[in-house]
Amino acid sequence: MPSLCCGILAALTGQAVAFPAEVVSRRMATGAVSGSFPVILRAIIKEKGIISLYTGLGAASIRVVPMAFLSFGTYEALRVVLDDAVNNAMGNTRNSVSVSEPPQLTAGG
Repeated sequence: MPSLCCGILAALTGQAVAFPAEVVSRRMATGAVSGSFPVILRAIIKEKGIISLYTGLGAASIRVVPMAFLSFGTYEALRVVLDDAVNNAMGNTRNSVSVSEPPQLTAGG
């Protein structure tokens, strides 16, 4: 569960960091403004303030949370299944081997 929460938090943080670039890209794609990326970014900030770069972030975040939940939840579930499968195939019931943590190998020993 902690890794799921961390995954959702990471997805939301990534969305918040990348969102201003998406706003500028959308404006360039629609033809609403012309010029280079830095010029358009400065113009948006000068005209409407820095907060305008985050308009729509809430709606976009609603999309990110379920996606992160599903992807990290699926990863965790598959990791458990694969750990069990590896342990059963190797006959290890006491000393379980983890797929996510490979065993340490020593040279010459």
